Amino acid sequence: MSGTIAGPGVVSRFDMVFSLVLPMPVSMSDLMPNVSFPAGGMVGGLIGTFKGGLKMLEFGVLLPYSLMWSQDPLLPLGATLGQIVSGLSIASVYVLYCRVVEAGRLRVTGARRPSRREAEFLEPIIARAAARMGLDRRPRLLMDDDREPNAYAGIHHIIVNRGLLEALRYDTEAISGVIAHEVAHYKHGDALGLAWNRGIAWPLYLLYELAHRWQASAVYWTVLLALVRVLLWSVIFTIRFLIMPLNSRHWRRSELRADAEAREAGYGPGLYTALTILGENFDGARNGWDQSILATHPATELRLELLEEPGRTPTLEGGSTDVDHGPPASRILKD
Repeated sequence: MSGTIAGPGVVSRFDMVFSLVLPMPVSMSDLMPNVSFPAGGMVGGLIGTFKGGLKMLEFGVLLPYSLMWSQDPLLPLGATLGQIVSGLSIASVYVLYCRVVEAGRLRVTGARRPSRREAEFLEPIIARAAARMGLDRRPRLLMDDDREPNAYAGIHHIIVNRGLLEALRYDTEAISGVIAHEVAHYKHGDALGLAWNRGIAWPLYLLYELAHRWQASAVYWTVLLALVRVLLWSVIFTIRFLIMPLNSRHWRRSELRADAEAREAGYGPGLYTALTILGENFDGARNGWDQSILATHPATELRLELLEEPGRTPTLEGGSTDVDHGPPASRILKD
């Protein structure tokens, strides 16, 4: 404003306005030139940052294709098809690898075959849930002696931590609800989907893992840390801010779908009880990128809301206002 043709006139009118409304010890004609330099520098810096980002995008994405187009109009199409075929091939090989080595990989990471007592307790629960969900083949059971209360579904297996049984105090109904949730994951091939997504972006995930390790080891080496971030910024940005949020969003939807399927199969009350007990282990502060955008599970309170039975309205204190005082809707003990 002070550097244009209209500047002096505008500044003089500012002096008049401020003298009437808000008298200032400094005149605007003296103040504006001093303000213009830092303000203009900040605006120029923002414009330069935005322009530099567009230029990097041009060099990184558009320039290679424009150069190929200048040589042969078919080269960009060939390069794109080649990348698609390569991505699909890598994903297929990675999924096949995950299917073949799953049992061995799980045993290396701590899973084991169930004992006789564990098998007598858990395998009928898995068989019953699989039958209710219309599965011809049920997943195989593996146990993990980890005391963290958790269970998860693989491609061919369901892995149950001893900590889950202890946290739920061997409550058959609650444990059945958790197992049914994992059987639903198995039914829909969610572990296969996760492997496919990772396989599609496997080279980027590999570079991201290397960048993450380098950053962790170079925390006290400022120059090396800056070098890693400059060289691999595009990989870090793509994985952390594009691919991982999409995967996390897909996984949260899969969790809600598995909850709904378990509820439809009659395991709603048991899963509700389990989530009420285990909620603290799944829920934490959701006030950051990792805790909110990259969360793999929806908020437990929202999952409980979807599991509420018609006619029963639980309160936050743990009570219930029952409209229908009939028997609970669980069918677990009716088979």
